[in-house]
Amino acid sequence: MGPGIPGGEDRRTHRRLPADLQAGFEVPGEQQVFQCHVIDLSESGACIRSEVALHPGQNGILVVAPPDLGVPVIVAVEVLRAQLRLDEAVQESGVRFSHLTPAAEARLADLLVGLETPGGSGGSASPG
Repeated sequence: MGPGIPGGEDRRTHRRLPADLQAGFEVPGEQQVFQCHVIDLSESGACIRSEVALHPGQNGILVVAPPDLGVPVIVAVEVLRAQLRLDEAVQESGVRFSHLTPAAEARLADLLVGLETPGGSGGSASPG
């Protein structure tokens, strides 16, 4: 999973970048979106923290709000791992992006560039 997760290991093929991004997670068919935080991000997935329990194999839609308040990144995801953090009463879940539209892929790339830039905001001033 990530640093701080007992027994977690990094299985991603892309480099993770630390993040602190607001997001929403929608479970298809439940017609509700719950708030979560993206705590790391890569081209192929993310680690999210939430107060709602997710389960490996569960599918959903992750809506990441960039700090520049530009166009959000909206992507279908599959939960790969989930770990309850008793010390913080939250769950950390590793999700894999299961489908990226060309627009979402471009926006994600912009967000990652912003996260890599020292002092970067995780996004550019242009919403494109």
